[in-house]
Amino acid sequence: ELLKVFPDAILIHTHRHHNQAIPSYCSLSEASRIVFTKKVDLKAMGKEWVNYWAKGVKMFEKVRPTIPHNQLIDLKYTDMLKDPLAQVQKIYEFAGRNFTEEARGSMQNWLNANPKDKKGKHHYSLEKYGLNEGIIVDLFKDYLAKHLVH
Repeated sequence: ELLKVFPDAILIHTHRHHNQAIPSYCSLSEASRIVFTKKVDLKAMGKEWVNYWAKGVKMFEKVRPTIPHNQLIDLKYTDMLKDPLAQVQKIYEFAGRNFTEEARGSMQNWLNANPKDKKGKHHYSLEKYGLNEGIIVDLFKDYLAKHLVH
């Protein structure tokens, strides 16, 4: 549907291990829900989000083969953390655009001014949300094998 509305779009699929992505997302959801209620059922939230992500991954993996190869680039989240500008350069090249020194410099200045954890470290865990590595690996084993475990 997205490519019907934006037929020239470039899709960037960033792959992050679900052991980190899901509890991080649960933590974000918890922070937004706590504003509206005194108690948040963290275990129910974990179950809700892990099932939502599992369904979403399966849906995307079904659709993925229909996306033209020149419109979908895969990047690993860990690579984005290690060398963000190299990954941005890959995106520019994939899109057929020139990654100018001016753009690189502006991005580097932003990175220098905004280091990771500048405003504090984000703490989260699977266990806090009633999940564990076994559940994640079981639900996402095909995705993990295809995109993250080489």
